[in-house]
Amino acid sequence: MRRRTFIGTCGIASMAAIGGCLGDDDDEDENGEAANGDENGDENGDENGDEENGEEENGDENGDEENGDEENGEDDDSPAIAEFTGTGPETTDSFELEDGFAALRIDPIENIGVDVVTMDGGVPRSAEWDVRNYQGFLPLSMGAGEYELDIDVDEDVEWSITVYNDPADGATALDLPTTVEGSEPDYTGPIDFSEGVTASVDYDGEGEFFLKLYALDGEYIEELHHEDGAFEDDIEIDYDEWGWVLITASEEYEVTFDASEE
Repeated sequence: MRRRTFIGTCGIASMAAIGGCLGDDDDEDENGEAANGDENGDENGDENGDEENGEEENGDENGDEENGDEENGEDDDSPAIAEFTGTGPETTDSFELEDGFAALRIDPIENIGVDVVTMDGGVPRSAEWDVRNYQGFLPLSMGAGEYELDIDVDEDVEWSITVYNDPADGATALDLPTTVEGSEPDYTGPIDFSEGVTASVDYDGEGEFFLKLYALDGEYIEELHHEDGAFEDDIEIDYDEWGWVLITASEEYEVTFDASEE
């Protein structure tokens, strides 16, 4: 009897032990699945979140690119068609000019020589003293074509040149009155002078000031006014066509173009 009782007790104890072991395994499986679920959920969530963030970042980048395109579109309206910089003597890449007003903005304005050279080696414009005389804004008056620039400076001199070209083709005359003010050389136009135009000048400087007239295609016509020191004056412009006006000064000025009084 004791033997049976002993065996039965051991059997019950063994089953309990086995049952306990099985119960522990079930807990580990559930915990393991939960852990795996958390890991998978975190990984999937993080990956999905990263992908969504990536899409947002791409959206921002695309938006920035679109804005950049719009800004570039605005820059296309500028009459500056080429910019060159360098140190020492150099020949620039070629550029094309259309009929219209054309000029070079040059820095520095002293101790530099600039030749405008055609593709067959001709030199329709050579300037050294004129760079200073025009205070760094040199009109070209050469007509349409392909050109390059030969820069003559000392080896250690840094320089920059911007090429401006306002084409005659498709140009629209400015509404009058129109005012130009500043403290460095500039130009304006085209202006329809056929009905009579007056330039009212207020110059508050000590150096040279002059106005020069150019035809619509960029050909030089005449000097309208040249004076040293401060002055105020009304200048009648006697010209029957459209044209451009170059303003050369390095101190404060204001010039208003308006229809002449009858």
